[in-house]
Amino acid sequence: MSSESPPGAEEEFEPYVRRKRSEAGGRKKMQGLNEQEQNLLRNSINSRERRRMHELNDEFETLRECLPYPNEANSRRMSKANTLLLASNWIKQLANANHKLQMELNMANAKIDSLMVQLKKVEKPSSKCSKCQQNVCFSVDCITST
Repeated sequence: MSSESPPGAEEEFEPYVRRKRSEAGGRKKMQGLNEQEQNLLRNSINSRERRRMHELNDEFETLRECLPYPNEANSRRMSKANTLLLASNWIKQLANANHKLQMELNMANAKIDSLMVQLKKVEKPSSKCSKCQQNVCFSVDCITST
């Protein structure tokens, strides 16, 4: 649902659930009501459906804004089917790019591990000179022994 709600829409969000239609279920409800009650019930049903459709359209618009699609003023709005198709393709493309980057990351980490092993082999053992600090020493004993 969008972050902005129209005034008076402070009621809790009720997700739309499609219900099975009974053959005469709606007619039976309406038969026991007088004309004014029928109109009130019909208006209530229409209002809920209109609100549901507005919410659905708002969410499609939010989805369109996330897609790599020109949002120019003169371009036509995509249909819902095209929006879903483009979103599906965009998600697949992002998943493929993510997979490729993950493979590159794994290869880079393996290369780092390999270089670290080589570096440890090349490193000189720490000096045994008592005058050395942090493997840096300028004493004559250390300089002449290397």
